[in-house]
Amino acid sequence: MAPIASVLSEDTLKHFTEGLYQLFRGQTAIAYDGSLTIAGGGEHQVAFNLWQAECNTTPNEVYLSFSSLRERISLEQAKDGLQSDLARSARISLLGEMTASIAHEVNQPLGTIVASAEAGLRWLFRDEPDIAEVKLLLERIAKNGKRAADVITTMRAMASNKKSERLPTDINSVIEEAVLLLRTDFAKRQVTLRLELSPILPLVKADKTQILQVIVNLALNAAQAMSDGQAWNRTLCIRTRQCATDIMVDVEDSGPGIDPHVRERLFDSFFSTKETGIGMGLAICRSVIEAHGSWIELQSTPHLGARFSFGLPAEQTHTNG
Repeated sequence: MAPIASVLSEDTLKHFTEGLYQLFRGQTAIAYDGSLTIAGGGEHQVAFNLWQAECNTTPNEVYLSFSSLRERISLEQAKDGLQSDLARSARISLLGEMTASIAHEVNQPLGTIVASAEAGLRWLFRDEPDIAEVKLLLERIAKNGKRAADVITTMRAMASNKKSERLPTDINSVIEEAVLLLRTDFAKRQVTLRLELSPILPLVKADKTQILQVIVNLALNAAQAMSDGQAWNRTLCIRTRQCATDIMVDVEDSGPGIDPHVRERLFDSFFSTKETGIGMGLAICRSVIEAHGSWIELQSTPHLGARFSFGLPAEQTHTNG
């Protein structure tokens, strides 16, 4: 036992001891991942297997084998990298679809800033400058400058390639950021947006950029479905609510609904109902939500619209006492 203990990390030794206990209680085999101390210091990740010989041959003999996890870890890291690159490519594609709308969202406040600055100069150069009027114009400039900055900040987040990081996040604020990018597109498509955001929700632990991508994708798909079809009442509702320990987000439209034959493949990679679509948007939405330990589902009725819903686990709050 001493030679084995000398090369096992503390956690691995604990698993090893528990494995022996389980074997002697009748379990036939134990498998777990751990680490070995290698010559010169440092640790090497390995997969351990413990098993006991059958009683009618050599009773009470325990066998141990281990194999390197280096290749498996490298493959998992490569997979994560590819998924991250694919998700970023999909976000860039989304931004490309909304180029005109985003340009309008930036140009509109910039135009207001220029007009307000010119008006302010005229008030200042009068024989009796109206300081109160100039103050109002400066406040308008500041407000519109922040509006343009918010749009650009959200765009940069969508286009970023930073490492995924899940932090406590206010889901309602993520939805409001998504609306910043989508508002002009909705107006162009004559889509009425209704927000039903629950005012009292716990935070969720999420990658904000990834969840923003999911909401923008679902909302844009809904708006496109309503404008491409014959829906006369084009209403999109984004709703948040709490369901037990999950925070639910619904993206519901009043469009034509989704063909039952299409529904079966809707989340498949490279499947698209659009002529110019690459069919990765909803597949990535599903992978993002599943990576957050949750699910995404679709409810649809022909001619009555569709509703995509996904949940995110609420952050657990701990109180003293």
